Amino acid sequence: MSLLIICACEVGHSDTERYVHRVAAEPLVQQSSYRVNRQYVGRVEAKQRVDLGFELAGTVAEVLVDSGDQVAAGQPLVRLDTRLLDDERAQLLASHDELVAQRQFATLDIKRQQKLRTQGFTAEQRMDELKAKAQVLDAKLRRQQALLAALDTRLEKSTLRAAYAADVARRYLDKGAVVSPGQAVLQLLEKANLQAEIGVPPAQVYALVVGQMLTIRHADSEYQAKLLSIGRAINPVTRTVNLKVSLPAAAVAVDGDFLFLSLEEYRQQSGFWVPSTALLGAVRGLWNLLVLIPEGSLDRFVLERRSIEILHRDGDRAYVRGALQAGEQIVSAGLHRLVAGQMVRTMEAGH
Repeated sequence: MSLLIICACEVGHSDTERYVHRVAAEPLVQQSSYRVNRQYVGRVEAKQRVDLGFELAGTVAEVLVDSGDQVAAGQPLVRLDTRLLDDERAQLLASHDELVAQRQFATLDIKRQQKLRTQGFTAEQRMDELKAKAQVLDAKLRRQQALLAALDTRLEKSTLRAAYAADVARRYLDKGAVVSPGQAVLQLLEKANLQAEIGVPPAQVYALVVGQMLTIRHADSEYQAKLLSIGRAINPVTRTVNLKVSLPAAAVAVDGDFLFLSLEEYRQQSGFWVPSTALLGAVRGLWNLLVLIPEGSLDRFVLERRSIEILHRDGDRAYVRGALQAGEQIVSAGLHRLVAGQMVRTMEAGH
């Protein structure tokens, strides 16, 4: 009979041990601050964008490029009809040749009068008249040459050329269109490295320095972009300060694309990083942690619920503050099987 009682006691003791749950736990490490990664949206822009137009009025004779084409510096893009200018140039050349002939005759006449003067057969007044006539012809020749140079400039400006290597973004007119001075014919985007403008809160600007490298995310790619300039005025609509960054040559983006700038913000606030799996929901949006309170032996703990405030969440972890002490252990996972006041032991404790 005594033997049976002893056996029964041993079996009961074994069953009790089986109900002491083992939990994953980790100690709390206090931090004095935490970092928040912020994303700010920006827009890709060509380094230079220009709407090209003629300085002269005229009729479009030929459009040599189309939207999407790539052009080199100095490449002809559009030509105007220059037939009227060609006719005017021919007239100027004829007038120029006439003046040249008159000037040559005046030179010969002066030489003859000089020869006669040495023989005493001509008056000094006649020589003065011939010299004055030659000076007038010289002035007319210079004026004619200036008119020809101006006309050649107009002819040159009748061909629209690319000022730099670029992509043709838009084509506004076709052959036969009549254009006025300054009217846009093509839009060009410079092929140099793209830039982007990004608006950030004024408080973020003070930690930035022109020339530093910033992390940019576009589509599924991430790039290091150089900070070119920091705006000195706040946008009255967005209440942000504009940053201009230069994208690397490897960036696959087009004018008008959206991208995101990642900036870290440091916040001075004491707290603890805990895994998201350690967070226990409560009513009214509050959160709790289960803290392990030592109970008797070294490998036994009682769970205690502590209310906390989540200051920031970053992926699978959260930065919290509350009635917590550095070095205390919290349950880091498996909360669905646990309640406050329950006796547990940690995974590291022996069986």
